Amino acid sequence: MKLLHRYILKELIGPAILGLVIFTFVLLLQQLFDIIDLLMSRGVLLITVIQLLSCLIPQVLGVTIPMAVLVAALLAFGRLSTDREIMAIRTSGVRLIWLIWPAFALGAVLSLCLALMNMEIMPRLAIQLADLKYQLIFQTVTSLEPGRLYDNFASGNEDMNFMFEESGEHPGDLRGIVIQSVHEQRETGEERLIYLVAQRGRISSDLEHRAIRVSMADGTAYLARSDMEGPTLRVMAFEELEQLIYPELSRIKDGRRVKYPSEMRFSELGEAIDRETDSDRRARLQVERLRRWVFPFSALAFMMIGIPFGIVTKASGKGMGLAISFLLILAYYGLLEWGSAIAETGSRMAALAMWSPNIVLGMIGLTMLWWVGRR
Repeated sequence: MKLLHRYILKELIGPAILGLVIFTFVLLLQQLFDIIDLLMSRGVLLITVIQLLSCLIPQVLGVTIPMAVLVAALLAFGRLSTDREIMAIRTSGVRLIWLIWPAFALGAVLSLCLALMNMEIMPRLAIQLADLKYQLIFQTVTSLEPGRLYDNFASGNEDMNFMFEESGEHPGDLRGIVIQSVHEQRETGEERLIYLVAQRGRISSDLEHRAIRVSMADGTAYLARSDMEGPTLRVMAFEELEQLIYPELSRIKDGRRVKYPSEMRFSELGEAIDRETDSDRRARLQVERLRRWVFPFSALAFMMIGIPFGIVTKASGKGMGLAISFLLILAYYGLLEWGSAIAETGSRMAALAMWSPNIVLGMIGLTMLWWVGRR
């Protein structure tokens, strides 16, 4: 019996690797193009690209491993059914449940491992990946194109636009710099408009403050204020001036990190839910917390439905197996999105709705296995 179980597990390995390679490549395709562009045309260091991939690939594998499990179950048991090996094994007196339980155990172990990784490891990788992306933004700041208006800068209540006429001889050297800054004081309604115009300067990244530093020379500052007493205008010349500007990034506020729900550890999600007063945001946090358990166990659900589908359809060919896999994955994601939409409304059935993809696929798989076992 142990030899038979090892044979079943060995049959699963090849298709699993095939599915893992295909699905991982598909999900990484766009990111790979972006990374190649950064490496070839933006002058990003190779070590930074390697670090980026080391954070990105494990997160993608967290999605593609359950998909690869489905492909493995379909192709492996489809081949065994096509070659009548399952019939021969059952004819020798081995019950179907004893034949397939190692595959179920493999799906359960993978699901548990992925769930545990979602608790701590994946959120940390998400934070590291975001930090690396911001470092790439700051590293490529010297490659900004002249003559363009960059209007995605902000700091608190201050909106900032930046442009320059031409680049200098060395990377980061600028000529004809214009910075427009609008600051609104919400308490008093006072609005302040600043124009900084400089003949020359230099732009560099300031990773410590998560900002872009612009050093200007030989320029003029125009300060316009509008308050209860009316508008005023001041003009000042300067020899040297430094200005920090912050890219308006969704997780950077005043130079500080604001975590996405996907970047929070499981315990942090629970604390955030307890603190949150906004019902919509609390519901989204609860959906993320449920998803940390739900999606990893799709590996077990896919194994449960993949085995009988493979036996019945005899999906031994790679084309047929992949086609059925895509259909089942689409069905799973459709149910998952439906469950997420229900859960985001704050419904009391949120947990049941989120778990419904695994429950539905698992019940269909068990029913088909019962039917196959009685044939």
